[in-house]
Amino acid sequence: DDIVISSRDFSLLTEEDKAFIESKHITLVESEVAEFKHHEGQINEVIFKNGERINRSGAIIGVKWDTDFEFLKALNIEREDNGKIKINELGESSVPGLFVAGESKDFMASQLIDAAANGNQVAK
Repeated sequence: DDIVISSRDFSLLTEEDKAFIESKHITLVESEVAEFKHHEGQINEVIFKNGERINRSGAIIGVKWDTDFEFLKALNIEREDNGKIKINELGESSVPGLFVAGESKDFMASQLIDAAANGNQVAK
């Protein structure tokens, strides 16, 4: 009953979307999170880049995920339109001998056991 959604850009929301969200008593903050404050590991405040601050006891966040690692830049690896490294069914990239597995292959966070299992498959 106390939900806050933040984003740096709500331009994709129509006025109808915003009215629906407001009808559900959800607060929109058009700013990115700058910092999470906590006490002994428990979140207690969110500070936004626009200076707004709100008290919170929990948060769900989206994480920007990429594989644009500095050490790979000189290799000129082929990538998909979204930046994901192109690989074949065996995990091999466009650079001979360079294989991609786990979270770098899936381009999103996963369970450690899933990433390890995929690494094992690629290594075979």
